Amino acid sequence: MPCPMCLGAIKWANIKTVYYGATSKDADNIGFRDQRFYEKEFLELKNIQRDDCLRPFEVWQKKEERIVY
Repeated sequence: MPCPMCLGAIKWANIKTVYYGATSKDADNIGFRDQRFYEKEFLELKNIQRDDCLRPFEVWQKKEERIVY
């Protein structure tokens, strides 16, 4: 799912459909805490190619010197 900042830009641009790979729950699983931004839906979100999109998450999670934002 798009990050909260991207969601803001999407809303300002009046985009009605967004295609995404990893979910906000996937981001939660690696320490990001932005689930609350997704509680109200204002556009159609379509999940595509999730397995491919999870690969960078797996690399991030294994990285020892990562900074959790």
